[in-house]
Amino acid sequence: MGDFTFYSGYYHAKHFQDHCVRYLSPDRDDVDKLKIGKFCSIGSGAVFIMAGNQGHRYDWITTYPFYYSKINDNSKDGYKQAGDTIVGNDVWIGTEAVIMPGVKILKHCIKNP
Repeated sequence: MGDFTFYSGYYHAKHFQDHCVRYLSPDRDDVDKLKIGKFCSIGSGAVFIMAGNQGHRYDWITTYPFYYSKINDNSKDGYKQAGDTIVGNDVWIGTEAVIMPGVKILKHCIKNP
């Protein structure tokens, strides 16, 4: 997270990583990353969905993530990377906005729900 970036946890959890970032694996190199620029304002309850498609493949016969459910040990892993989620400098993300995996928000933008 860039310098002087601010998260307002006024209506929701007070800690950004506890509430706002879903499926982020900072210790792994093979998954998508979240990069947030400087001087950003992130509204309370904003959510960043990470980890690509989380194993849900819309091009298969079902979107159910069999690989992660242990129903069948021969299930193929449906995970697909979406690319890093990048928020540029001086971006305002509104309260309860949802940012999907792989999205790139340019500098000086406003994103509301």
